Amino acid sequence: MLFGVDGTGDSDIATYDKETAKSHVRTICNETPQRKVYVRGPDWKGFGERMTKPEILAEQIRVELQMHPNEKLYLTGFSRGAAIVVNTAAILGDLGIPVEAMFLFDAVDRSIVIDRADVVPANVKNCYHAVRAPEAESRKSFGNCALRAAAGVNFQMRHFFTTHGAMGGTPFGEKGLVPDPSKKISDSLKAVENAARSGLRKIPGLNKVIDAPQPNQPVQFIYEGAPELAATKVTVRQELIGMEQARFWMWDWLRKHGVLV
Repeated sequence: MLFGVDGTGDSDIATYDKETAKSHVRTICNETPQRKVYVRGPDWKGFGERMTKPEILAEQIRVELQMHPNEKLYLTGFSRGAAIVVNTAAILGDLGIPVEAMFLFDAVDRSIVIDRADVVPANVKNCYHAVRAPEAESRKSFGNCALRAAAGVNFQMRHFFTTHGAMGGTPFGEKGLVPDPSKKISDSLKAVENAARSGLRKIPGLNKVIDAPQPNQPVQFIYEGAPELAATKVTVRQELIGMEQARFWMWDWLRKHGVLV
């Protein structure tokens, strides 16, 4: 049984569905052979569906497990949705309900209704957390949560050089570009070169994206807008590379637990 809570987005359902059509959480819920429930994340003001409230989500899960007591429970979430599932897992722990595995994409706690997302609770057997690298300077005001786990949890965490949006499968791409002539492209080749060495050139359709541009061309860094009102240190190429690396890393764990096949 899989419950997924996606990240923050537009309050309009049609707009939200369009913007998150290829998000990691939605893709996992669409492709899993498990029984699943997908929950859209809160809107920009922090409001959302009833099940974005951890207490309500935990109660729904409790009821589902009562009807299907032999099923293992899996949770996944992105951004504030990831913080919601961590908080939900803590409530489930109070009820003596175990979580087989939790798959988090750049969990951030930016809600007053979430108060138990700092630590992955002990009732979670396995937790995998893909986190944006601080060096990317993406959403610097978004503090991460669930960066540590209680004793006994198999906790795996890895950082990826990309934007916060791309961590959830919703990259800015070229629409976020802001040119910065004071920088040179040679300053930003390290991630591209590392990606090539790690075998990403073997991925169909990605070769063109990670081909190194010519030195001394102006870099265009992705600009994320409010609340930072500043550019990241991430180019469009690096954003896609980091997003794919995070996806491949997490998909391996999802397959290991039978959430994906």
